[in-house]
Amino acid sequence: MDKVVQQNGTMVEQATAACHTLLDEANELSMMVESFQINRGATRGGKSSAARHAAPGRAKAA
Repeated sequence: MDKVVQQNGTMVEQATAACHTLLDEANELSMMVESFQINRGATRGGKSSAARHAAPGRAKAA
């Protein structure tokens, strides 16, 4: 029983450390992308500029 409790404690410490690391990385990424300008009026789900300008697919054979 003590071994299981110790393992659980270790797992909690590892998960907490991973959570802090992820939070630090998310904050760093947020600061990195702040310099980019985005079109806030764009809608989700629309085709990207590259998709709109892509060559059409091949015609189907009859």
